[in-house]
Amino acid sequence: MHTRCLPKTPRWLIALALAGLLTGCASTADQYDRSADQWHSTASENGQIPQKIQAFLYKGAEQSTAVFEQTPWGEQAELRIESRYFAGSGRQCVRLHVAPAGEPGQIAIACQHNRQWVSVRPVTQMLNVQEKG
Repeated sequence: MHTRCLPKTPRWLIALALAGLLTGCASTADQYDRSADQWHSTASENGQIPQKIQAFLYKGAEQSTAVFEQTPWGEQAELRIESRYFAGSGRQCVRLHVAPAGEPGQIAIACQHNRQWVSVRPVTQMLNVQEKG
């Protein structure tokens, strides 16, 4: 003898649940498109990185160091690749330690976008600005 543990679910309830699920997926897709726009807004005004630095970022191993005359972070700057990682956006990024001539070192982030490296503001800097603002 076979008994049912749950009462028979009405078809309209199942249809309503599926409609809610589809609506949720559609709204999530819209948020994903907006996050790409937000990523662009975090790049510095002149986020383009010179070709020599591009080559260093492509080929350099972790802890590699090089000095460049002009960088988005200052003149005569020593760049050291601290780590490589994939951001939540799926982009490949590099965490750099940058020490411009005569200035204290700072953390910088560069991420690939359309096969080019661009300078991106570290998230912690964005959070600190939001807290102060």
